[in-house]
Amino acid sequence: MAGWIAAISRRNVVPLLLRGLRQMDYAAGESARISVSDGRGFRSCCGTNGALARACETAGLSGGLGIAQVGLGLDLPGDAPPADIVVAISAGAWGAARRGRGDVTLRKLAAELLAHGAAAAAAQRAGRELPGSWTLAAASAATPDRLLVLRGDGPLAVGVGEGEQFAASNLDALLPETHRVIFPEEGDAALLKCDDIGFVDAFGKTVVRAAVNLQTRGEFAPPLPGALARAASRP
Repeated sequence: MAGWIAAISRRNVVPLLLRGLRQMDYAAGESARISVSDGRGFRSCCGTNGALARACETAGLSGGLGIAQVGLGLDLPGDAPPADIVVAISAGAWGAARRGRGDVTLRKLAAELLAHGAAAAAAQRAGRELPGSWTLAAASAATPDRLLVLRGDGPLAVGVGEGEQFAASNLDALLPETHRVIFPEEGDAALLKCDDIGFVDAFGKTVVRAAVNLQTRGEFAPPLPGALARAASRP
């Protein structure tokens, strides 16, 4: 499997990223990577299910902005020198990108979008670069106060916290931290900051996406999208 969870917070995000990865139930021998901004760039640790937490502790990995990715066969090697930008994408999107213009294009695109905020053409541009089913998260050391997420037609959930925000390609990954969740629409781009979330739709228009509380949804609440409904029904 391949998936990701990302977070921006005033606290160290490494423990919550590890909890999110465990919620995604990836296979015991499957690799995952956590990349966290330490103020100079993104440092990464890579490991299988049990070894990743030990690797992060040994490396002293810590920071308030980070992205964790499962399925490193679809990503770049872990334990790399500090990077300026980190991008995590869904498996379908990564396959399309590797067959197309590759990681350099994705990183350049993400850097431009982060530098200009959730620019009006963000989701449309990403859609041209990433055909097929996909979601994307990107963070840059040059803009450590923001986290960018984009939704193609793959599942995406944005978690709302107090002084922190989360996003994941799998709803289960968010549930240890929050039950207040926003489900972006196809084509949406979201810019997450510690105290704010801004959305732009596929047509470049600033929009408001309401959060739902998965613990208090009423009997007549509208259904959650797709497979996310099954995950939300779990305790």
